[in-house]
Amino acid sequence: MIKLIPNMMSVIQNTNNNVSTHKNQQGNLWILDTRATDHVTYDLNHFSTLYRIKPVTVRFPNNSIFTTEFVGTKPFSNSFIIFNVLYIPEFSFNLIFVQSLV
Repeated sequence: MIKLIPNMMSVIQNTNNNVSTHKNQQGNLWILDTRATDHVTYDLNHFSTLYRIKPVTVRFPNNSIFTTEFVGTKPFSNSFIIFNVLYIPEFSFNLIFVQSLV
């Protein structure tokens, strides 16, 4: 088990070289992905703020293509907040773009 931020993550599992998963204190599953190019969520309830943007098209590894016009801020705790999270309701996962965190 790996713990990235004290008291914020309850489960971290290495699944392969580029993806691991964790659940935050509220129990919402987020995937930590080293190959992702953006943070993504499908759930409006994750956002503390949401903004309309120029449409952005995103291609996922399975070649599915989605377009979004919304980006927002996702707070995990008072000390860990990610910005520029794309809102794609048709997607079924929450992704964290790992390289943007370092």
